[in-house]
Amino acid sequence: RPYIYTTAMSPLNALAIRQALQWNQSEAGEAARAILQQHIQQFRTGAAEIGLSLWDAPSAIQPLLLGSSQTALEWSEQLKQQGLWVSAIRPPTVPVGQARLRITLSASHAPEHIAQLLAALKTIHAKQ
Repeated sequence: RPYIYTTAMSPLNALAIRQALQWNQSEAGEAARAILQQHIQQFRTGAAEIGLSLWDAPSAIQPLLLGSSQTALEWSEQLKQQGLWVSAIRPPTVPVGQARLRITLSASHAPEHIAQLLAALKTIHAKQ
């Protein structure tokens, strides 16, 4: 008799994973990773020039440490008002006093998007 419930991967999920792996190993995947690394470097360099406190994270997720939950929420809202979606991460997800913004970079972003984000962060940071 067939299972009513199963934890097996569906054929559609298996196909999607296979195609993602094939793309990842292709020239297009290599090019996207190179672009993403350029974006990470652009952001980290710009953030350092502004004086922002980042973790030493060479990944697409760049945590911007702000300390208080209130500050993280305020910065997130100000960025949202400028058309930038940056999530505030607060307790209990992170320890009390270590609230942050979660900046997620993508190969789909253009250098201009990174520059726009940095300009907005610079303006917000200058008000503090």
